[in-house]
Amino acid sequence: ECLGILETFQAIDDRLGSWEVRFNELVAYKQEYGNCLVRKSFENKQLATWVAMQRSRKHRLDTQQIERLDELGFVWDPFTQFWEDQFQELVAYKQNHGDCLVPKSWEENQPLGGWVNRQRSIRRSGKLDEKKVKRLDELGFVWEPEQQAWEDRFQELVVYKQDHGDCLVSDKWEENKTLGAWVGKQRTLNKKGKLDDNKIKRLDELGFVWDARQQAWDNRFQELADYKQEHGDCLVPAEWRENKQLVMWIVTQRTLQKKGKLAADQITRLEEL
Repeated sequence: ECLGILETFQAIDDRLGSWEVRFNELVAYKQEYGNCLVRKSFENKQLATWVAMQRSRKHRLDTQQIERLDELGFVWDPFTQFWEDQFQELVAYKQNHGDCLVPKSWEENQPLGGWVNRQRSIRRSGKLDEKKVKRLDELGFVWEPEQQAWEDRFQELVVYKQDHGDCLVSDKWEENKTLGAWVGKQRTLNKKGKLDDNKIKRLDELGFVWDARQQAWDNRFQELADYKQEHGDCLVPAEWRENKQLVMWIVTQRTLQKKGKLAADQITRLEEL
């Protein structure tokens, strides 16, 4: 039985070529790619198969062969190779997309999306090797994607305020509907007591408006201010077609004021205008 196994290995060796031929091919591979991590999908299938066999047959290799492979930087652990393979896939993803935020359901490479998510889980459990953590950090890996998404939207809001003078982003703002929806979500989370205090503080410092109705009122008020700047008064005609929403809003303010339902600070702002 043992003889049969040896004959099988010998047959495979004959098919792949001599050990020296494959080793020299591996040397050339490392010179070109910087490592010995030959993937199964590599164009030289014989070399890829030979590399896998060295791992599975390490106990059958002689000392000199092991030493030569070690000196070349050979990876004996297939799990390590898998990690390296996925890491290189992530490097390629960043080169193409500009970040490491691989979606879980990314159809082009679903295993990579799952691997990325597992790195986060393993690190949270404190079981991810520090060298791997460092390499991922250097690549710009995002450990908390939800926090990163929040930061991205916050920076977009900062830019919006610089351009518009306020944080009153409409959920219908065509230039960035994602930002409009995010602004609305922050209000909802805050009402439910689910928004982090630090985030609330940062938004407050930016001049964030938490009340959506107040935002709508402020939007119309600003339109009225623009109207006065252009026309010299606040007497928007009922038949003015350029902004029917503003016309209706003015009627509503007068009605609310007569009924004593208009807030004092709103009355003050309108009278000052």
